[in-house]
Amino acid sequence: MASGQAPTEDVKGVVGGEQGTPPPPRKLRDRLYFADNLRTWLITLVVLHHLAIVYTGVGAFYYVEPPPSYPLPLVVLVIFIVVNQAYFMGLLFLISGYFSPGSLERKGVRRFVKDRLIRLGILCSCTSSCSTRSHLSARTQCQRP
Repeated sequence: MASGQAPTEDVKGVVGGEQGTPPPPRKLRDRLYFADNLRTWLITLVVLHHLAIVYTGVGAFYYVEPPPSYPLPLVVLVIFIVVNQAYFMGLLFLISGYFSPGSLERKGVRRFVKDRLIRLGILCSCTSSCSTRSHLSARTQCQRP
């Protein structure tokens, strides 16, 4: 592009050097670090949330420790669970939904769906298998005399 010449937009509204040229590839500095930090924070909260469920006995979880004998830790952890449940999963879905259209546009429908099935399908099948096995083994142990 010659100096002093204004950038033009192609048909898709992407600014390029000339009509119809693809945009330059995204650079590392174009990364949205706030989103990475937010996801890291939320995933940390998910882990802490499930640990709190294990140590309070609140909610249905496949493993539960006996609750503490004195009430202060129990009350603090229950408040932590209630506050977290109010927002953290919804915020994770919001972040996912925010970035999905760009991924769909970059990859196309077929590759996008294939990637999601691989990433989520394998995880779901492993989790279902492990949960079913642990549930069945716990159930058989409880039924033994």
